[in-house]
Amino acid sequence: MRAFGQWALWLALVASVVGSWAAVAGGAMRRRGLVRNGARSLHLATLGLVVATVVLASGLITSDFTMRFVATFSSLIVPRAYRLGGLWGGAPGSLLVWTLALAVVTSVALLAHRRAMADRLAWFVPAMGGVVAVMAAVTAFAADPLASLDMAIREGRGLDGVLQNRWMLVHPPLLLAGSAATLPLFALTVAALGVRRLDEAWRTAARAWALIAWTLLLAGVASGMRWAYTEPGWGGYWAWDPVEVAGAIPLAILAVLLHVSTRRGTHPAERAILALAAFPATLIGAWVARGDTLRTVHGFAQTPNAMLFGLIASASVVLGVALIFMRRRWLFALSVDASPAAALGIAARLSQVGVVLFVVGSIALPFRREYVTSLNAGERYAAKDVIGRAWTLTSQGESRYVRSNMFVVSVPFVLARAGRRQGLVVAEERQFIDADEDDIGEPVLRAGILFGVLQDVQVQVSRAESVGSLVRIRFQPLASLLWLGAGLLVLAAVLGLPSAFSEAAGAARARPASDAVVPRTDDAVPE
Repeated sequence: MRAFGQWALWLALVASVVGSWAAVAGGAMRRRGLVRNGARSLHLATLGLVVATVVLASGLITSDFTMRFVATFSSLIVPRAYRLGGLWGGAPGSLLVWTLALAVVTSVALLAHRRAMADRLAWFVPAMGGVVAVMAAVTAFAADPLASLDMAIREGRGLDGVLQNRWMLVHPPLLLAGSAATLPLFALTVAALGVRRLDEAWRTAARAWALIAWTLLLAGVASGMRWAYTEPGWGGYWAWDPVEVAGAIPLAILAVLLHVSTRRGTHPAERAILALAAFPATLIGAWVARGDTLRTVHGFAQTPNAMLFGLIASASVVLGVALIFMRRRWLFALSVDASPAAALGIAARLSQVGVVLFVVGSIALPFRREYVTSLNAGERYAAKDVIGRAWTLTSQGESRYVRSNMFVVSVPFVLARAGRRQGLVVAEERQFIDADEDDIGEPVLRAGILFGVLQDVQVQVSRAESVGSLVRIRFQPLASLLWLGAGLLVLAAVLGLPSAFSEAAGAARARPASDAVVPRTDDAVPE
């Protein structure tokens, strides 16, 4: 199976290189069939990457320790869900997943826009295929996740304990998919500038891909914030970690693009520049996240080849700037969009409410109150929350037990306010172990949280011993507004997808089919 996966990865590399070259050559020679064959080659590359990823995922789940990556990120005693999470828990696997995501969105875009973009495939295909080819080359040559292990072993190390969290199963793949979805947006704009046609077909297709990327990135960032909120020592929901900031930059660019794409009086140049900017922004974020220049909690994805992402981002910026410069007279001579502004629907209203709630929650959280004390079993601690209400925290003593691949010290606490019991929270200290019950890394803390509408109460055990526990208590005001606001933003984005798809499909149907690979000069808007 491992060899089969490697052959599939090499097939994907060759097919993406050949497909990109065929599209460029077909455009230069005005041979429509060659360009379309280039597009078919990219579909073959996608199939190869699907096979390679399935082989690696199967190896992780079944703990096939003949693969070096599996031996590092899988284990017989790790729960299966976290064995699969190992797929993006290390740099080689996450590179493969990202390359697969890029190939999948490339195939989807080629199928979805084959009619509307028939006159610009010679630009559209290589703009996406070139990126897939470079990523496949890096995965195959520099970070081969399917490389064999030279020795026979009976047990692997398993996913790092700090990453064995349910949010790990959704946060990285959502971010990778959202980053990949900016590639068709970039390629659509490159193709439109290449043939001098920033038409309605381009505008609607670009808006649809911007909304897809925005939805996935927003869900990824929100899930990462929730993960950080429940992970002691990660700075709460937002710690200005470089990776968090890098993830927010393309979100901001896409938000502005989505706004101006439905606003009256927007110049096409504004939309084009914003559409070109999102993809390089995601690559710069990857450069920060995967390099070793800045130390972050996302170090599990670091790779010595991180500079490559900076180079791809630079090449994308150079291509975009060159096209804007070469088409500047034509581009800035275009008329401003005079169509009426789009009416605000329920999705837009929900997003506005979501933004307000999120901002209010963000403003309130710095006013949290925090207490640190030491408690033995049965001891009680009194504290006041942000608005001065009296709370008591009563330790129920420690419980020690083994759960799958960890030793757990669990400390339940009864929370009461004004003499009335409010709930039970359980804080844990987890020491992850291997099959021989030897410790792996440092203990990992899990906070117990009593969620409420007006405030959350977090309880963290920093040190669990037989003589007592060092306890940290936090009263987090209006934290629920963060998650309600983020949830409404994601819901609004999802609700907006059908209308964006139907708008793009309508614009595609309205365009007459074209057999031209590259339009004649007299078909384009004159400079």
